[in-house]
Amino acid sequence: MPEQPVPFSHQLHVGRLGMDCTYCHQHVFQSPHATVPSAQVCMNCHNPRKANVKGNSPLLTLIRESYETGKPVAWKRVHKLPEYAYFNHAVHVNKGVSCVSCHGPVNEMPMVRHDQPLSMGWCLQCHHEPEKHLRPVEQVTNLSWKPDGNKPRLDIGYDIKQQLQVQAPMHCQGCHR
Repeated sequence: MPEQPVPFSHQLHVGRLGMDCTYCHQHVFQSPHATVPSAQVCMNCHNPRKANVKGNSPLLTLIRESYETGKPVAWKRVHKLPEYAYFNHAVHVNKGVSCVSCHGPVNEMPMVRHDQPLSMGWCLQCHHEPEKHLRPVEQVTNLSWKPDGNKPRLDIGYDIKQQLQVQAPMHCQGCHR
């Protein structure tokens, strides 16, 4: 796991404070990339002149500098795929694949780490049987989602697969470009 320039804790922000994934990763439903938030997003809460949630903390020096200069924080990428592999976040979340399916329970991670191998074989397991991993689209960022009622999760997955016409590619060109 690469050391980040600012020790951002998903465990604190998502787990304890209940922030939704889309607060920081705002374009995940529209973009192929989840995107890392700008310092502006952080400063919505950490601006010493406004909300001032620990705004003067030395841990946030790089965030404040980035906000003032417009120069982005040099975050280190944690989840890397080979250059030849194509992955579109928007396609996956809009078909009911939760953030937790690939990224794990980030709400329990002080620092984000690899939770799944993100290998071709691992991806193909999901592509082969997507119903095992699907949930209602409105629940994809709810990391602790559990099905309501008596309907088994697999049945919910089959329903979502049919409703959203999930046809995960099994051919090479689906992911290798």
